[in-house]
Amino acid sequence: KSIREQSANPVDPQSVVLPPYMADHPIIREEFATYLDQVEYMDNEVGMLMNELKEKRLDENTIVIFIADNGRADVRAKGYLYDEGTHIPMIVWGKGIKPGVVDDLVSQLDITASILHLAGVETPKHYQGNVLDLFRKAEDTTTPQHQGHEYVYTARDTWDEVIECIRAVTTDRY
Repeated sequence: KSIREQSANPVDPQSVVLPPYMADHPIIREEFATYLDQVEYMDNEVGMLMNELKEKRLDENTIVIFIADNGRADVRAKGYLYDEGTHIPMIVWGKGIKPGVVDDLVSQLDITASILHLAGVETPKHYQGNVLDLFRKAEDTTTPQHQGHEYVYTARDTWDEVIECIRAVTTDRY
């Protein structure tokens, strides 16, 4: 059975709000609803893993970072430098991790800097990543607070056999 057929509450394609650049067509609505069903399936799978960590009492010394490597496999998304391709989901969970949503401009370099911080390793001065606030303990006053990046550079040079030199600069406004 497909993931959509296994869903207890499959998304109604007619209720889907499509992005403005996608054609409003029954096939596209069905595909988008299927994607949302897959997100629900993934959420349940991650929930099972998190419960297993708790059952094995590993949740007290484990940090989970769940992140996508690209946007949706769709128009303007995966492989492209539009927001749909560069704004990717990230869930961080663990003891000492502050709950909340990060609205700042974040680079994947920030994840490495944050992991180094958790391990007690100082981020090298030349490294461009910042420690995300959610990785800091409340009493931590030694590391400068992350205020987000003023801009984030993204690039794509090849995609499978296609050679394209695409560059983008993202800011809060653009």
